[in-house]
Amino acid sequence: MRFFALVFVRILYNRHILSFDGPAVTASDFKNHLAVVTYMLGFRVFDISNGTQTHRGRLPLTPGSHLTWFGFSEEGQLSSYDSKQILWGVLLVFTSQYGGSWLPIFSYWVVGLNTSMLFCIVCKRPDMFPR
Repeated sequence: MRFFALVFVRILYNRHILSFDGPAVTASDFKNHLAVVTYMLGFRVFDISNGTQTHRGRLPLTPGSHLTWFGFSEEGQLSSYDSKQILWGVLLVFTSQYGGSWLPIFSYWVVGLNTSMLFCIVCKRPDMFPR
């Protein structure tokens, strides 16, 4: 079974049709890049302006966890956050440095990030969410 997504530009006309191996779980964009996560936690990054796929792979998750957040930082770093409170980030996702490897960045409840700061809430154990 194939799943499709329509990509629209600002004036709302169909620009591209993208095909995926499974249903899309979430998506995020930054400037002209669109990142999509599918049901089996595969991810793909597209450069919509050039009509190319720049990266593809599997999301890293801590064993026994599930995906709780996925998106780009204000500067364009693709990141994901899992239910074991680990923030994963791709090193310079739009370059080939380290082949676009995912690395663990932080382990608190993250509410935002940019290149110089990480905004988080420290939760008292065993709480996994802020109260």
